[in-house]
Amino acid sequence: MGILVLVLIGLISCTTTDNTKATFDTTPIFINMIPSPPDIPEFPKLNWSYENDKYCLSETDVDKLLDYGENELPLYMFEMGIFNTQIKIIMDKIINN
Repeated sequence: MGILVLVLIGLISCTTTDNTKATFDTTPIFINMIPSPPDIPEFPKLNWSYENDKYCLSETDVDKLLDYGENELPLYMFEMGIFNTQIKIIMDKIINN
């Protein structure tokens, strides 16, 4: 019984309670999380004509141009806003790492 008590005292006294801080660098993980930027929408190819001293577009070309200005550019701006938000979050994490 006496030996058992000595062994237990030895085991308890040899333990440490120092808190060791993990030195794991998360920067490469955050760098791999950087998304690719959205593609810039391509400007539509339009067929211009010159009549009566004025440049003209056909109705289908006008529709292409309106679609570009009313749909593709706003969508690109929305996607770019999301991209910027994601980049800011990742950069804050990298800086404050």
